[in-house]
Amino acid sequence: KTHDGQLTGRERGNRLRRELDGLLGRPAIGEDLVLTLDAALQSQAQDLLQGHIGAVVVIEGATGAVLVLASAPNFDPAQLAAVDDETAQTASSYWSALSSDSTHPLVLRATDGLYPPGSTFKTVTASAALDLGLATPDDVFQDNGSLYVDGHVITENNRPDERVEWTLRSMSFSRKSA
Repeated sequence: KTHDGQLTGRERGNRLRRELDGLLGRPAIGEDLVLTLDAALQSQAQDLLQGHIGAVVVIEGATGAVLVLASAPNFDPAQLAAVDDETAQTASSYWSALSSDSTHPLVLRATDGLYPPGSTFKTVTASAALDLGLATPDDVFQDNGSLYVDGHVITENNRPDERVEWTLRSMSFSRKSA
């Protein structure tokens, strides 16, 4: 839907050219749209998200191409389509279930989720530590829920559980989301 105008040719080129083509009966020629999702990576991300609430986004740094855009829980949009009274009832029931689901499967967390920037930046920090050889996946880190910086105590109010010892490996999908 976002690119419908370009794909159909209704928004391609300059307006005068489109009007002239319309007057002369020339068909609108749409533009191409190249998708960059990697089906294998997308499938792997969806598999890893099973049973969890969250999102996985993988962007190719050099080009900005989106390789993975996965969200969980998710839903089947085909079940919302209706062509007769029977399928309309089924679609309506499915919509009611989705709308009242406490895990909010209608929220596309990869694009619409609200996450504290510190939490999302942890992956960048961890990746840099691994790349620079400053940490390994199994190094143990202490975290008691607060940090003392220049005479001030910063308390972490969004702790996933009560653990005080962590490894980078234990941070990735080892816990079930509530």
